[in-house]
Amino acid sequence: MKTKTRSSASSKQGTRKTPRTAKSTKKRPSAGVKRTKKAATRKKAASASRARSSLLAGLKRSDGLAAVVAVSERIGKEQQQQHESLQIPVGSGGGGGGGAAIRRAAARLAKVAPALSAISHEHRIRMMAELLTGPKTYQDLQKLTKLKAGPLYHHINQLRLAELILPKQRDTYELTRGGRNLILAAMALAPLISDKRQRPKRPNP
Repeated sequence: MKTKTRSSASSKQGTRKTPRTAKSTKKRPSAGVKRTKKAATRKKAASASRARSSLLAGLKRSDGLAAVVAVSERIGKEQQQQHESLQIPVGSGGGGGGGAAIRRAAARLAKVAPALSAISHEHRIRMMAELLTGPKTYQDLQKLTKLKAGPLYHHINQLRLAELILPKQRDTYELTRGGRNLILAAMALAPLISDKRQRPKRPNP
């Protein structure tokens, strides 16, 4: 009788272990989903890289201008990338053939003029650069700029109107996506603006 009791107890213990095995199998799809997301991120990054390379390589075959701006952000295991490119064909003759493309690009630039105007002040640039590291309180920005309440509120309001920053909570501010992209692009653009090289000369017709 004792032997039967032990065998029945062991069989019950065996049945109790079964759900644990089932739980462990449920974790496998989530790992597969993570691998799929990583593969999609790598594929997107590779696609963006090919697009940039193709754009710049195209200038080797014909005269023109091109620009590529890419923004990448990684937090933990998640990475997001975005890029924009612009190519303007310019003929080897005097007038060139990129007039329409230039006008379209200028129209796009006009839409971001308020944002460009908003960062045309040293204090606002410093504030946005500081916000790249994360949300900051009103007191943090005041300590950074050493401004009084009135001028500081004016600069914060200008950045808010341009939709470059937004209030995260009471007296705490953070960058919008557009604000993050703009300040990163402006920082990367700074060395290019100081480029003193002469432009390539066009051959005589």
